[in-house]
Amino acid sequence: MSECTVTSGFLIEKTFARMCRELLTGIEENRPHLLNKGGYSLPRGDVPVERMAKQYRGIDREPIQAWMEGLRGSGVVEPTDQELAASLFLTELEDAGNAYDTFVFALADARTTLGKIEPPVEREIIWARRMDAADPPPPETTLLGYEPSGFYEQDDVSAVAQGMFFAWWVREREEDHQLKMYHSKLNRWGLFDTPTDAEAYLQAFRASLPPDWDEHWYTYYTTEVRALA
Repeated sequence: MSECTVTSGFLIEKTFARMCRELLTGIEENRPHLLNKGGYSLPRGDVPVERMAKQYRGIDREPIQAWMEGLRGSGVVEPTDQELAASLFLTELEDAGNAYDTFVFALADARTTLGKIEPPVEREIIWARRMDAADPPPPETTLLGYEPSGFYEQDDVSAVAQGMFFAWWVREREEDHQLKMYHSKLNRWGLFDTPTDAEAYLQAFRASLPPDWDEHWYTYYTTEVRALA
């Protein structure tokens, strides 16, 4: 597929616990002075993940990507040995028109991809759609919430994940009063309960950033996120 406008699909995401562990490892190795600093719902080494009141389950959790062995050693991020078979299978799905980038179009294919990961499997399947599309939610899913995201065009980036959970630069700044207000509106899955709150948060998030940051030029879509029932 040379061109594709994806408006919904299944994603195979890292668990929140895995995201927290890997982020903290990176901070300990590269920016130890930032460990356990910052507010919102930033992962901390002194707070167990299971005790965090808000555990982000949106799309910005490094979903599995397709992989071709010809890329080996080229400098791009390579899949782990544990997840190699899943990434290779995702390439097969993409070649057959059944997936695009990180999005898989059928639940059966997403489950097959997940099943190719060697234990321990620290990933989950979610379904996401742009709210400007009329794609009906799959009956096998249940609503988690809403967030402003770049969808596939901006590498699954989420303004919620970046502003409230995972970005290291948040630890170097004081809590913003407006963002703190929106943080209190996040549900237990780190998402908003209404599209209106997600859209209002995006405006506050952008207003909190320096004017030359790339996020001002990203195209964000109000995104519905659902888990398997």
